[in-house]
Amino acid sequence: MTKEQIIDKWLPIISDDYMHFTPDQFAYAKLFSMQCNVKDYDDRGVMMWATVKDVDSVMRTQVVLFYIKPEYRGSNLFLTMIKNLETIAMKEGSKEIIISGSISGYKEEKFNKIFTKFGYTQAGFIKKV
Repeated sequence: MTKEQIIDKWLPIISDDYMHFTPDQFAYAKLFSMQCNVKDYDDRGVMMWATVKDVDSVMRTQVVLFYIKPEYRGSNLFLTMIKNLETIAMKEGSKEIIISGSISGYKEEKFNKIFTKFGYTQAGFIKKV
């Protein structure tokens, strides 16, 4: 399956689950996603990321989309995806992985607790405007 086919498959599923994609957001997400790497987890979940050199010349892997279908949340798929991400990031020369809780489909408190358990630290601020 091509990257575009994977994106075409997953964006409607994610949109239905989150119930908030407008047609403009959907078009933007598709366009943005085409610039990323993507891994499909056999109709259970999907992950999209980009590894880039930041302004301080450090390679970082930024997760753009990390989604697991509701019926597979709580399974070992989460751990599988995280371990794959870490392996990919190291192979791509990344020194850090950046993940946003708002892209997971999990509640933020649970998401933070899970990633802390796996050695991630919480950083950054968000202000709704």
